Parts: sequence; structure tokens; C-alpha cells
Amino acid sequence: MLRNNGLFSVSEYSGKTIDEAKKYAEDGGFTVRITETDGKSIMLDALDIKSNRLNFRVRNGLVVDVYGG
Repeated sequence: MLRNNGLFSVSEYSGKTIDEAKKYAEDGGFTVRITETDGKSIMLDALDIKSNRLNFRVRNGLVVDVYGG
């Protein structure tokens, strides 16, 4: 079961280390992937969308943005 019925906010994750944010997400029933590190995008498959996944943008080891899919 997803925390808050799958609703989340960027402020829940922003400023956390990758490990902290990943643990918080997984404890809430989400899976995680990193989609951007220090401004460098990671190639993604447009068909690989999941309703229980959070995507992290990371800068200097800290989460700066999060979005679903």
C-alpha cells in the first residue's frame, strides 16, 4: 500500500541524501530510480512507466526534484 494513497510532494524528498530519500520512499511502498545526476540525464524508456515509482533528480548527492512514473 502506498503512503498517502500515492500522493507525494517534492518537499518530502528535497534536500535528503539519496539513501535517506530512497528509504523514505520504499518505506512508503514506492520504488525509486534516479533520472538525473548533477545535470546529466539518464536515458529512460518512455514505455517503462509505473504508478508506484518515484523518479529522483539529484545534485551533489541530494535530491532536488521528484516526480512520479
